[in-house]
Amino acid sequence: MRYLLALLLLAATPLAAQSKTPLPTTPLTTAGRVTQYYQDYLARLREVYFATGDPRATALLSTATEELSARRRGLRAELKAAGTATVAPPPTWAPELAELLKTPQAAKFADRCRRNPALETAYQRFVDAGLDKLTPAESR
Repeated sequence: MRYLLALLLLAATPLAAQSKTPLPTTPLTTAGRVTQYYQDYLARLREVYFATGDPRATALLSTATEELSARRRGLRAELKAAGTATVAPPPTWAPELAELLKTPQAAKFADRCRRNPALETAYQRFVDAGLDKLTPAESR
């Protein structure tokens, strides 16, 4: 009887894939994808600053650098094809970034980097990638 009750409880709880909000059915415009890129950039940076440990923050930085670099390459190619010379971040981005940088976690992050060379290297790679700038790719 206990097994039947446990099975019913498991069947009644939604799976993680079922509980997420559905993605929009219409594709985003280029401006929408740019806005989403900057929102994701802030979310990744927030995850890094609020990570519970240095190894987790290092892994998050490495993943964010790779994934955002790939997305940026695609967006830059799209912007170049559209003939867009410059792309400004959404107007809400700068205040949100400033607010994030004022948090105690962000303020303590430099100390965390000094104590952990792997974290410092991952953060330097993230900064050097220039992921906060989204300009069309230059011709080579």
